[in-house]
Amino acid sequence: MTERDVVSWTAMISGLVADGYGNYCIYLFSEMRNEGIRPNEFSLTARLRASSICLDLEFGKQVHAEVIKLGFFSDIYVEPALVDLYAKCGEMEYADKVFFCMSKQNDVSWNALLNGYAQMGQ
Repeated sequence: MTERDVVSWTAMISGLVADGYGNYCIYLFSEMRNEGIRPNEFSLTARLRASSICLDLEFGKQVHAEVIKLGFFSDIYVEPALVDLYAKCGEMEYADKVFFCMSKQNDVSWNALLNGYAQMGQ
């Protein structure tokens, strides 16, 4: 594509995340940012899912900071993705904090939290 925007980047990256290519998605996010494309709630959610796939906690924390900076913390897609990231990385204290600060818990966030505790043997 000669002109790419946040929608085209997010569509490509979301597809790759769905197929399990987390590391490649993290690289593509860097390329998206290098082109000066500002992420939206969907691209941030895809980044968090890529971090979860790779268990890349440090990258996920960077995305979490960007979520806060851009004002997407209360987004219904971003919040459960944050819980999922921290739970999959075994950081249940962070998962709890995000979960209980959510504007509204939903089935996805409950499942992410409960799965995290199950993975920890709790």
